[in-house]
Amino acid sequence: MHTMHEFIREVIQQRKKDQSFKSKTDLLSRFMSLSDEETGEPFADDYLIDVIMNFFIAGRGTTPETPTTTTTTMLTYTLPLHRYYCMSPNMDDLSALTESP
Repeated sequence: MHTMHEFIREVIQQRKKDQSFKSKTDLLSRFMSLSDEETGEPFADDYLIDVIMNFFIAGRGTTPETPTTTTTTMLTYTLPLHRYYCMSPNMDDLSALTESP
């Protein structure tokens, strides 16, 4: 965690120094371009680090979980899957499932 915090802090400092965050459209740059509604001041570095760390942590946990949960749900609850199958276009022809694009 400490290594990630320091890396993000270095990126923030570099972008502040060269003002590159003003022309970039990535998540960090967008947050750096905003200001606190109450004070009108730019967000503190610690706040920016927390925001970026939250995205790292959330992405790491949810990305591999989504396909697993979807597959498990589809195999467990076959009736909704069957209904989806029937409503989907081109699913009345089973050869569409085996043909290459």
